[in-house]
Amino acid sequence: MSTTALLPASEHAALPRSIGYPSGIGLIVLAQAGWFGYLASRGWFYGDDLSYLGAASGEDLDWQYLSAPVNDHFVPGLRLLFWLMNRGTGLNYDITIVVRMALQALATVLVYRLIVMLAGRRPGAVVLTGWYAFGTLLLPGSLWLTTSVDLLCSQLLVILAIDLHVRYTVTGRIRLALATAIALLGALSFWELSGITALLLAILSLGFLHTGTTGQRLRAALRRWPGWLILAGALAGWLAYFLSGPYGGAAHTLDPGSALHVLGVGWLDALGPALLGGPWRWFYRGEVYFPIADPPLAAVLLGQACILAAILVAWRRSGIRSLLAWSLPVLTFVLGTLVVALGRFQVFGDLTPRSFNYAFPIAVPLTVAAALALLPSAAAEVANRVTGRGQPDAQAAAPARWRQMAAAPARRRQIATATLGTLFLVSSGLSAVTFTHRWAQNPSESYVDRLTTSVRNAGPEVNLWDSRVPPSVLAFFSEHNHVSDVLRLAQLPAHFQDAATEPMLVKDDGSLAPAALFPLATQIGQAKGSCTRLVQGQGSWTIPLSKRLGSNEYFLQISYLQQKGSVLYFSVRDQAGKTVAPEAGQRRELPYQLANLYLRLPLTTVESLVLRSESLDTNICIGAIVVGVPYALAAK
Repeated sequence: MSTTALLPASEHAALPRSIGYPSGIGLIVLAQAGWFGYLASRGWFYGDDLSYLGAASGEDLDWQYLSAPVNDHFVPGLRLLFWLMNRGTGLNYDITIVVRMALQALATVLVYRLIVMLAGRRPGAVVLTGWYAFGTLLLPGSLWLTTSVDLLCSQLLVILAIDLHVRYTVTGRIRLALATAIALLGALSFWELSGITALLLAILSLGFLHTGTTGQRLRAALRRWPGWLILAGALAGWLAYFLSGPYGGAAHTLDPGSALHVLGVGWLDALGPALLGGPWRWFYRGEVYFPIADPPLAAVLLGQACILAAILVAWRRSGIRSLLAWSLPVLTFVLGTLVVALGRFQVFGDLTPRSFNYAFPIAVPLTVAAALALLPSAAAEVANRVTGRGQPDAQAAAPARWRQMAAAPARRRQIATATLGTLFLVSSGLSAVTFTHRWAQNPSESYVDRLTTSVRNAGPEVNLWDSRVPPSVLAFFSEHNHVSDVLRLAQLPAHFQDAATEPMLVKDDGSLAPAALFPLATQIGQAKGSCTRLVQGQGSWTIPLSKRLGSNEYFLQISYLQQKGSVLYFSVRDQAGKTVAPEAGQRRELPYQLANLYLRLPLTTVESLVLRSESLDTNICIGAIVVGVPYALAAK
């Protein structure tokens, strides 16, 4: 960084035009895109990616689909993009990399533009943009497709909302206030915690866009009441819809001790190390491929030292206003961490605050805060840059100062800045490489490749158990994590639980194997050759099972004998007495004289089988009933 980064914005305006900051930003954007593209290419779809893609299959693009909860979140923007990917890109992962590279490049350009508007066009703006672009706060959240759809899109809209709010505050143009509210609502449609930005806008206005005493600043902010009213109305409408819908159900209480613990872990293990390009080391256990920080003690201590150094330097440059600037990322961190912990801490414990997916939204407020605290600029200068008016008269003295500062001390500062920048890039690169080394080991791509190859080789008439995909490939808690969901995305035909042949099992590595149903509960006629239940005419029959089964996804195998084809309605009764339909509904046509019927049940307990007939001509002998899970038969 050149010494000009330390000049006030008003003086920097008169520096020689040959410095060429836009080309510096272009280099940063290109380097960031290339680096991100390389790292992203080491991974593939993982976890929720295939689940959300599968959830869009067969769905109309209507509000019912867009507003459906996603793990108790209200994120219609995420649903929209996965619907588009389902129809447009399918399992083409490379296209998603290119799109994400473009989105992050656009975000980096917008961050630089925002910094320049707030602090002026000086080398410090380029340095801060470089820190933002190559910092580890962005990287893990950008590499995983699901979080990048959430976070990259919301980040772009948050940057726009801040930019538009600054312009509205300066000019008072209502269309800018409307655009601010729309941008923030758009961000909320991808990531609900983007709503914290509204609080940051108030701090930004009172602390850095208005002048005078506290009372004068408040009165100036109130003169922009139409914009605040529009923003408050938009957020109130969103919140009312959220609270009235089936969202946020995973939230639990968090006692003060746990809240402080969560904040402490996040501050020490995630936020602090990220400032210097950490955490260097990631949590590796079992089938965990998420960006969970596990920093060594050195990274923790150096991170806290960086925080202290930034506070002291900013105090020297901006005084008490620097604390107001630093409140932007601190408020984002505290509120975001606590809200996430309400829904995740009881299940995931300390992994929650150490997840860099949840640290991602801090990147923009932290960069803006650093610009305000380290590159101070008067409110009048911000207004001049927004309106394009001339610079203050003080710029005339700048060339002389520039010549005085361009001597040996300036070169020493440049060397120090280059050294620190190089160390930061090495640190950040180390963290990125160690994360993607583990990220590249997730088995999703090899599983899907082997599955699709096996199904193609078996032909379109292959009959499969529609079992769950391993949790190392597809999120266990998703409703769309079955073999049929993956094959539908791959556009490969197959039969599932077809009575014509014995279904085969997809093993954990994606290969096919002959299989049978392991019995967990049964019901068989007492006399040899007799029916478990004779179903004749209209009516309903309840057949108790040999044992009550706890909650799981089970399969049913029902043998039957009949003279001619018929239709029956099948369901099970759970331990609470509730009737539960099989996947694809209760109605089943039974076309064969002697065959087995296979049904997949949703996640449920099972106590008995319920049959219903609506035809007087029904005459079926129900034989053995087996409830269980499929297993691969040993090779002969």
